[in-house]
Amino acid sequence: MKLAVFSDLHAHTFKDFDSLTDRTGSKRLDNIVATLEYIRDDCYKRDIKHVLFAGDMFHIRSKVNTVVYNAIYDAIKSFKHFGIDIIAIAGNHDQNDNSDVPEHSLHTFNDLPGVTVYGHMDIHFLKHEGEHVDIYCVPYSKNAQRTKDWIASQEILTGNSNRICMFHLGIDGGFVGKGNYPMADAFKIEDLRPDFFKYIVGGHFHKHQFLGGHPHAFYTGAPIQHSFSDEGEDKGYFIIDTAKRYDVQFVPVPNPKFITLDVNDIVNLDMQDVADEGNYIRIVAKESEVGRIYPLPDNLQYKLVLEKVYQEVTRVNVKIGMSDEEVVTKYAEKFNADALATGLKILEEVKGVKG
Repeated sequence: MKLAVFSDLHAHTFKDFDSLTDRTGSKRLDNIVATLEYIRDDCYKRDIKHVLFAGDMFHIRSKVNTVVYNAIYDAIKSFKHFGIDIIAIAGNHDQNDNSDVPEHSLHTFNDLPGVTVYGHMDIHFLKHEGEHVDIYCVPYSKNAQRTKDWIASQEILTGNSNRICMFHLGIDGGFVGKGNYPMADAFKIEDLRPDFFKYIVGGHFHKHQFLGGHPHAFYTGAPIQHSFSDEGEDKGYFIIDTAKRYDVQFVPVPNPKFITLDVNDIVNLDMQDVADEGNYIRIVAKESEVGRIYPLPDNLQYKLVLEKVYQEVTRVNVKIGMSDEEVVTKYAEKFNADALATGLKILEEVKGVKG
């Protein structure tokens, strides 16, 4: 059985580069809905009947905008019209608080045909055309020990080797950000039992990546770039095949990208082509360079960031290897020559105490 997997949609009316539209009233939200629809349509073309969502459907915790909620609700509802079911777990951004089993904003999605949402740890027994897949659902929880104990206690219940762990947790050593910063977190990949599960798929970190050197354990990453912190990252969803253990395919999803350009880029690129691609552009320039940027295409989505110019000022000309007396003398010559004798006397007293 082939399953599609994605996470961290973070639906929201982000303000940067947003504009009014007829569909949802927010161009940024339109792009997020279009991402869901692309995944839906692509799964339909590939004859994929089940989608796993590993948490963080929404961005704002505990108070989702009504327009955002309705747009995502309708998009998720449409999956069933294409014969696709969804199994989802709640992420920390979907939850109301940090209690062990908190209320979450995906609760009413359970009323949709073909949609099952888990806000607590449980096993979803998936059956399709004679094939069985046991999906161990692990939503976000601040109670790390409780989560570890539950995963460790699981046994083979059905004799089925098709076991998948779907999680929304922070895994120690996972990378985030443009600089690939490794995170120190509460869970080790070993806590998710890579020998027990055929696949371990999760959300929480937005950079898609494999975990602990295991080709069957990975973060799906976000399916769309949300800010310049995602710059340079491919975004999309994954397909896994339960008939095999290491059959993992990344599928890129076309959507606007965040791109940083400098003055040389502006001069050398065809900016009309850049504008027509519909990406979000940050132009970084010194104040003295701004005149070289314009004119720009009317349809270019950009913001100008002036580069800070720092001036190096030597307050006191002190060099490595100078004696303490020389340092005090230099300082006094710069700021208060009359204080030189007092400064040297204090230095002598301090050295006497240390001696």
